[in-house]
Amino acid sequence: MKISNNLDKRNSLRSLLLQVSEHVNLFSNRDVSASSKWLVWLNNAESVLKEYNYPECAQLSGLRSSILSSQHYPNTATSHRKQIDEACIATINPAQQILSNIYDVLNVKVENAYSFFRQVIVTMKSKNLINLDGVTDMTDYINNLLRQLSLNEQLSTGINGIIASIGKADAVRVIADVLTEKV
Repeated sequence: MKISNNLDKRNSLRSLLLQVSEHVNLFSNRDVSASSKWLVWLNNAESVLKEYNYPECAQLSGLRSSILSSQHYPNTATSHRKQIDEACIATINPAQQILSNIYDVLNVKVENAYSFFRQVIVTMKSKNLINLDGVTDMTDYINNLLRQLSLNEQLSTGINGIIASIGKADAVRVIADVLTEKV
């Protein structure tokens, strides 16, 4: 099991989801490699979920097994390739939905953190409470900033909620992104 953060998980799932339309196009164009490429994608998606310790990897494994069943036990009434293609096509929407459900939950957490820190940091910048001039160690600066924000009575509940939701490492990454955004 890989210890990871929510930003990396979200990015991995987003990358996989963005590939789905390419696979649909392969089937639409009756590409002979469509089924084998879909099985590779499905296996990769299953591996990503397993790496991040999501039990939904078993659901993807079940979808893959339904395709393997059509490969190993062909129906003589239809062509073997057509049967495999049909089995693959039948798994596209369920596989995409499994990944989308996980992605959506992660995305809400991450986007809430970005929204919160944008509000706080924009306000702080407008009041000249943040000055990056002369900062030599950005990580140290951001960790100190996060610590200061978490000690603020008005912000502590929000900060602690974000850390509980996405983790401290991701909170630091979000702050770094927001600090370097052009407003």
